[in-house]
Amino acid sequence: MGQRLQPVQPLIMVRKSKSLSTKRMPPTMERVVTDRTGTDDLLGRFLDSTVREHYADQDLVIATLNIAGLTVHKLTILLRYMVAFHVDILCLQDVRLTIEQAKFFKKRMLSELGPGSLVKASILSPHTDTEELRYSNRIGGQLIASSPRWGKRCVSSWSDDSGLGLAMGLELLTPAQHRIQIINTYWPISSTNTLLDTWWARTTSWLARTRRTGSPLAYIQHLLKCKLHNFLAKPNHSNVLVGDLNASRVGNGGTHSGLEDWLGDTLLTSSIDREEESSTYTRWSGPSHPTGHIDHVCYSPDRAITPTSTHTLDSSLWFGLTDHRPKQTAFTVNGGSPDRTVVVPDVLYPVDLNI
Repeated sequence: MGQRLQPVQPLIMVRKSKSLSTKRMPPTMERVVTDRTGTDDLLGRFLDSTVREHYADQDLVIATLNIAGLTVHKLTILLRYMVAFHVDILCLQDVRLTIEQAKFFKKRMLSELGPGSLVKASILSPHTDTEELRYSNRIGGQLIASSPRWGKRCVSSWSDDSGLGLAMGLELLTPAQHRIQIINTYWPISSTNTLLDTWWARTTSWLARTRRTGSPLAYIQHLLKCKLHNFLAKPNHSNVLVGDLNASRVGNGGTHSGLEDWLGDTLLTSSIDREEESSTYTRWSGPSHPTGHIDHVCYSPDRAITPTSTHTLDSSLWFGLTDHRPKQTAFTVNGGSPDRTVVVPDVLYPVDLNI
C-alpha cells in the first residue's frame, strides 16, 4: 500500500479576476496556475522510483481511472501523471462533462500533450425525462487521451449508441500493421431509489424508449461481446478492455457477479493473477479504507500484445480526487512502439465523438 506522506501544495487555485486573462471559460471552471516542477516532485514522492522504471521505454502503457467528475485541478494532476509515469493511453470513466466543458478540456490536453496527441470523449446526451425523475444532470461520460506516438496511430473510434458514455473504443495500427482495439467501459449498478438520476436509471429509460429488452448490464455486456468477437475474428487483431466494471473475479468488492465467466466468453484475460486481485484494491472509502478491486485491464492472450507489468497506484495522492485509484499496464507490442519506426503517411484520423 502507498505510504502516507506529509501534504505538499504544488498547485495554487486562483479565481478569475480582472488581472487575469479575460478568455472565456466554461461555467463553474476555475483558472489554475500550475507549478509543474512541484507537481512532478509530488508525484515522484508518492510512487517508488523502481515502480516508475517498470514503465519507461515500454511499447505501450495503458491506464484506467474512474475520475468521479473531471475538473481543471484534477486534469492538472492527470496530465503530469501521464508524463511522469510514461502513460500512452489514459482511459477515464465518469467524467461528468457537458459538451462545452469537454471541448475546453480537449483543447488543453492537446496543448499539453503536444502535436500528434489525441483526445476522444463520449459525453452524456441531453436528458429526455422530466425534472421529477432527475437528481443530477451531470453523471457518466468517458474520455480517452493518447500521447503523440500512439495518437498518430489511431485509425478509427466508436461510442455506444445509447449516448450515455457506457463504452467507447479506439483502434490503433501498430508498426507491424497489426491492429489493437482499446475499449473503455463502465458497468452501472442499480439503486433501490428509483428517483435518483443514476447511470443505471438513465440506461433503463433509454432501453425502454428504444424498445429494447434486458437490463443495462445485459445491454452493455452484449454490446461489448459483439465488439470484441467481431474485432478478434480478423487476423492480426488484438483487444484490450479497461474500466470500472463494478465486479471482481475473486469477490473482492463490486456488485456484479460472473466476471470470470464473461471474460472467458469474450476471450479476455486479466493483466494480473487472482491472488494479486484478492490482495490489492482499486477503490477506497477514505484514505485508509479499501473496499474492493473492481477496475480492470484485460487483454487478448496469444496475440500481438503481451503485458509485462501492472500496478495500482494506491498512494494517498489520489484521496480527495476520486474514490478510485489508477491502474496501469505496460505491454510489449509485436513490431515495437511507433517511435522506433517511421509512421505510415496515410493514417486516418477519426471524427470526434460528440464534441
